[in-house]
Amino acid sequence: MNTSDLVVQLARRLNISQKRARQLLLRYITLLTENLANGRRIVLQGFGSFEIRDIAPREVYLPSSGEKVLIPGRRQVSFHPAKRLKEDVKTWSPPDE
Repeated sequence: MNTSDLVVQLARRLNISQKRARQLLLRYITLLTENLANGRRIVLQGFGSFEIRDIAPREVYLPSSGEKVLIPGRRQVSFHPAKRLKEDVKTWSPPDE
């Protein structure tokens, strides 16, 4: 599923235009991004949580050259699915036609 697919489904379920659905989705993504960038943890009950992890710099060994290289530290988004989401995905089956 890509953004366009999600917009179409959102528009159908909320009975709104695709243009409005795209605006809502992009605003939601922007809101999540801004909060994560500011170091806030985001918890969506029944879905999961997003947080930023600081990855420390580290040295790695390159087998091809025998050289050690320093990989700089970075910030990384981490997602932890909620128990309910895991169970729902595990037990989901398509509706009968």
